[in-house]
Amino acid sequence: MNLTTTLTTAKGRRIATALVAAATGAAVVVPAASASAGEIEVNFDGGTPNTPCGFASETALANKYAGSGIRFRGPGGGDDGGAILDKCAGFGVNAHSGLRFLAFNGNAFGSLSDGGTPRGPETILFTKRQKRVSIWVSQGSAPGTPTFKLVGKRGNRTIRTATATTNTSAWLKLEVRNRKGFKKVVLSATNDPDRAWVADDLVIRR
Repeated sequence: MNLTTTLTTAKGRRIATALVAAATGAAVVVPAASASAGEIEVNFDGGTPNTPCGFASETALANKYAGSGIRFRGPGGGDDGGAILDKCAGFGVNAHSGLRFLAFNGNAFGSLSDGGTPRGPETILFTKRQKRVSIWVSQGSAPGTPTFKLVGKRGNRTIRTATATTNTSAWLKLEVRNRKGFKKVVLSATNDPDRAWVADDLVIRR
């Protein structure tokens, strides 16, 4: 297993190397969006019982979790962006928890039901500032050695960045923290030949 991690401040100073973890994908059904003590967890298992195995029956996630103060946007602000799929989608990995994950395939042009493309980077916006944001990512069975990045922002200013590079299908946890909080984070994958990857178990804390 080849795994490297970094966490940097807005000025590029490296401050930690232990905020990314690898784990096997256990399948445990939990509520779609749970909240306790200022913490909200989104495991992408809410919605219709029959979540599809392919993009053709889905649209980008967009405002489906707006009621929890979280909105999702693909690049360009149109119909593009990650979509919720069942673990049967053929990514070669189980969901990190439950049965579903947020899926991306930048090579699947126009494959969403409204003509959008399930590509990143994915911007996650918060109604209120969040001091800690974490999410699990995996390249599944795709080849290559992608680098995943989670960037915490206030406005257009980068506050914290967490990265992880891997050549396995293991789930990786990216996390950024700041006492003044973030209004949004940007999740991306680079150096990924298939441009196909998945994310699961977003946790935010005020």
